[in-house]
Amino acid sequence: PEGTKALTREQMDAAADAIMGGNKVWMRSRAKATKEVPAADQLADFLATREGHLSLLGAATKVEEVACDDKNARRYVLVAPEMKFPGLTLRPRSTMEIKNNGKKVTLRQVESVIEGEPEKMVTALQMMTSDQTLENDISVSNNRDGSATVTAKLRLEIGMLLPKKFPVPRRLIEGLGSKLFSSALEKQATVFLNKVVRAYGSTADEDENDATDIGMFDTSPREPKE
Repeated sequence: PEGTKALTREQMDAAADAIMGGNKVWMRSRAKATKEVPAADQLADFLATREGHLSLLGAATKVEEVACDDKNARRYVLVAPEMKFPGLTLRPRSTMEIKNNGKKVTLRQVESVIEGEPEKMVTALQMMTSDQTLENDISVSNNRDGSATVTAKLRLEIGMLLPKKFPVPRRLIEGLGSKLFSSALEKQATVFLNKVVRAYGSTADEDENDATDIGMFDTSPREPKE
């Protein structure tokens, strides 16, 4: 908030020490969402394309594909917008892996990294949330009428460090934290599916209007026909 004063270096270091010497609490959450999509007989194929992958990854300042040892999967590095707080700057990024297996797609977080300043506090924040698992299984079931039923199952587990003198009992934190994360995941699952369906619909419309023989997702300049 405007007018908030930054902590002194001594206060920042003390807070970092408290985090790094803290106790770990676990919050485990799951959510599921299902959506019926009309005229979606090519949805599973779309989710195997780069454009389909980008629709799964969400917002980021930059998305870059990187090498992946698994020939059946693709990896992407997502760089989030820089976050500035009084006396603290964070630059988070994460590596996500997407694997397609027929009508099923699995999206999982491989790595989460936080960079920024000051170094000690950033290191503490990185340690604070270093143990986490994020997975999203998306399945597509085609129906006889050309529609499809798409289901997303999200799983989130976070092992978080909290200062030993944190004034709330550990079990209460884990219970309430898991419920809050589950509630947020349920909303996110629905938003996620809506976003994927919109991306598919937009691509399908573009393909329908494209009378050339080039690939569905080719955006390279086209030579005028003679």
